[in-house]
Amino acid sequence: MEALNSVINALLYSILIVAAFLGNFLVLLVIVRNRFMHTTTNFLLANLAVAGLWTAIWSIPFVVATLLPHHLGKVADFMCKFISMNNLSGVSILVSASTMAVLALERYHALLKPMDTQMRLTKGDVKRVVAGLWLFSILLNTPTIIYAEYDGQQCVYVLDKKAYGLLVILFTMLATCIITFCYFRIIKELYFSKTVCREDVDPLNGLKSKRTIVKLLLIQVTGFFVCYIPFVIVEFVIPRKMPKLLYICTYLLYCSAAVNPIIYAFRSSNYRKAYREIVLHLKEWICVCCFKKKEHQDHPPSTDKCKVKRFEITYC
Repeated sequence: MEALNSVINALLYSILIVAAFLGNFLVLLVIVRNRFMHTTTNFLLANLAVAGLWTAIWSIPFVVATLLPHHLGKVADFMCKFISMNNLSGVSILVSASTMAVLALERYHALLKPMDTQMRLTKGDVKRVVAGLWLFSILLNTPTIIYAEYDGQQCVYVLDKKAYGLLVILFTMLATCIITFCYFRIIKELYFSKTVCREDVDPLNGLKSKRTIVKLLLIQVTGFFVCYIPFVIVEFVIPRKMPKLLYICTYLLYCSAAVNPIIYAFRSSNYRKAYREIVLHLKEWICVCCFKKKEHQDHPPSTDKCKVKRFEITYC
């Protein structure tokens, strides 16, 4: 039964890893390829994609470790610290939560206080902010690595979980309060007061585009916290441990790494068009390769015959 559970666990996480890796890699590719998307908001979304990739990459050895036996000694402790408990993925979860708080602040100042340039994030500021978020997340996650060890039967934490849990809860409450305040004010001004300062030539289209961005970010934040908060409650708030519920909440937590690219595809026309363009380019490249391989088999290689028109390879 235990072996079957390990196989099911490996399968579930493998699906998650593939989805998170491909989706977030696609998001980064879209932002890098399109210069018009080189904005502070998209750079912060790129940081979320990097965090998603980090989660996917460090979940790979975690899945492998569930299928391998642990032995006593320093090797077992090392596996518990860095692999078996997937502690390194905790860094990217914290980065994602803090990045969403920064995104809320950035939108708040961009939409409600556009003339206050001192509080606006520039492209240069984003680099420093992102570096600070990663450093903060690494420091906050360090105790889970230092105090994880193997007790002879399973991996356990030997730190004061109440004190560390309080830290995580305070961080979660702070991020939630910042996000709630910022988006509450933004929604109030965009939909009810309608006093948002607009410099657009076409005010109606300008307001519509701002509402679209806010909707996208609100859905993104909601999706993340639906995945994140149940884990915090079950792990740090509920005194009685329920292994099955904790497993479900942990898996849901890691699902947050794969959710964002799907949200962009459904809610952002820019990302949707960019996704479609990349897929078409990939299809074209595959068709060209197939054409060249078939031609090489049927006829001697010829550089002239490999020059295929775009519309001819589209339907290979």
